[in-house]
This record gives sequence, structure tokens and C-alpha cells, in this order.
Amino acid sequence: MFLTSKKAVKALEKMYTKYKNGSFLANHSGAWGVKEIMPKDWYGDGVDLEFEGLTIKAPTKWHEWLTQVYGNYMELPPVEKRVGHHYTEIVDLEKTYLEYYHGV
Repeated sequence: MFLTSKKAVKALEKMYTKYKNGSFLANHSGAWGVKEIMPKDWYGDGVDLEFEGLTIKAPTKWHEWLTQVYGNYMELPPVEKRVGHHYTEIVDLEKTYLEYYHGV
């Protein structure tokens, strides 16, 4: 059985919002798994914070949120663990991947 994108989104939304009276919120699609299950009161009404020149809306208890997901988020990890977690894909029918990979 195939679902259209619209039907799939509706089904997910229904599942994600099924339990509205709980005391925890979870990011079902997050990359950090159980670390992204937080007490609902951490979100509150949210607060405006500046981050890298942008004003963003953050959970009211942003420090607790960041600590649960990242641990000591104010300390840089060791050099060997400083790797990117977001990647870009390039589709170019004119050049081979080697021209991008090696900067040729």
C-alpha cells in the first residue's frame, strides 16, 4: 500500500499528537533518540535568545535542554571528535564527483 505525502504527514501528525495530557514531549524524528524526551515544562512559553547573530525562540529552560542533549555544551569536544553532523549532496550532470571532492 502506498501513501501520498499528504496522507503520510497526516498519519504521522495523528500519531505524534495522540497523547496530549502527558508531562513529557518527544522529538520523534530527532537525531538524538531518547535524549530528546523532555519534561513538557522545560518548553514553557519559550524565550528569545541570540545565537550566532540570529534571534531564535528557545525552550524556557534552554540550559537544561542543551545539557540533556549535548552534555557539557559549553566545552568543545576533543579535536578528534570535532566532526560535522550535517552534509550536503551535489547533483551535477556536467562534472564528476572527483572535481568536487578534490577541488579540481
